[in-house]
Amino acid sequence: MSPEFINTLGVWLEVAVTVMGAMVFALWAGTVVWTINDIRARSWDVLAMILAAVLVILVPFAGLVVYILVRPRETLADTYNRALEEEALLREANVSFFCTGCSRPVRDTWVFCPHCQVQLLQACPACGHAVRPEWTVCAQCGTARGVQPAQQYPQAEAGAEPWDQASDARSASAEQVPGR
Repeated sequence: MSPEFINTLGVWLEVAVTVMGAMVFALWAGTVVWTINDIRARSWDVLAMILAAVLVILVPFAGLVVYILVRPRETLADTYNRALEEEALLREANVSFFCTGCSRPVRDTWVFCPHCQVQLLQACPACGHAVRPEWTVCAQCGTARGVQPAQQYPQAEAGAEPWDQASDARSASAEQVPGR
């Protein structure tokens, strides 16, 4: 082998080692930057941020593996979104009422179910406030609600259809419930 070939080979090896070293350094710097950004997205704790960065800086690639194993499971944004979802579900669960006739969700202020037309609220005989049928006392005045006699529907006129009777009875009972 000629000395010129060995010299050229040495120069190429030096360039290859330099390029590989630069790539390893860039990869290491990238892992440090990624770790710092990741821990900032996962924790407000400044000490945890410093420890994560120092771990990845001092123990280049093994430190990254250790960090990934011990980092918080979810980001702060995920935690916030989950808390919002839980709050919305709780709020929805607390204000949801279901129709006793068709089991569909209804608002607590509705007097009749818009789906099956079951009466959802009744008037208290003592104070006139709206009372849910399953309540045993009026929430406003405390009057005990006994078993009410069945509502008598007027006899249908000759030639009247049965659904006309039902709508007349609903409109008559709606006049008894306040707020309608």
